[in-house]
Amino acid sequence: AQFANSTTAVGTRQKSLATMVTNDCSNYNRFNFSYSTLKLSEFGLEDTYPGFRFGWTGGYSVVETVPFFLETGVDFSFNTKVLEEDKYSKEKSTTASLIVPLQLAYKLSFQNGAYISPYTGFHFKVNVLGKDTEPSYHYDETESYNWFDEDYGSYRRFQMGWRIGGNIGYKAFN
Repeated sequence: AQFANSTTAVGTRQKSLATMVTNDCSNYNRFNFSYSTLKLSEFGLEDTYPGFRFGWTGGYSVVETVPFFLETGVDFSFNTKVLEEDKYSKEKSTTASLIVPLQLAYKLSFQNGAYISPYTGFHFKVNVLGKDTEPSYHYDETESYNWFDEDYGSYRRFQMGWRIGGNIGYKAFN
């Protein structure tokens, strides 16, 4: 009798774990704001630029009965770094980019509001600003150099990459 009771208890526990997972196929929106660093490599040297990133991601259901989503959106990234500064002048670099992800995600939702969402896909990046500003030989004037000019640098305005990762969230927090 004890063996039969323990089997029933185990069977009940397994059933309750299976019922914790929900099938949430509804579309969603996420807004983000984060501290974001940019790492650039040039001539064998690496430099890190602190900054921030904010944006929006929308998930659109691909199939009504399975929680597969097509995610897209837009992020804005802004990074700047003071390269050299004294009491008379300041030399700095500034970058800004728009990033558009296009990815597939599977959302595993739980009854308590938590979810896990692995994803894979691509992102498209448009570098809208890249410049160095340094003091001029004239008093109180500065000179700017555009990173995308042929004379100055070999940086590109458009970049494309792939991404793989996951989101972990609880209700409105991701």
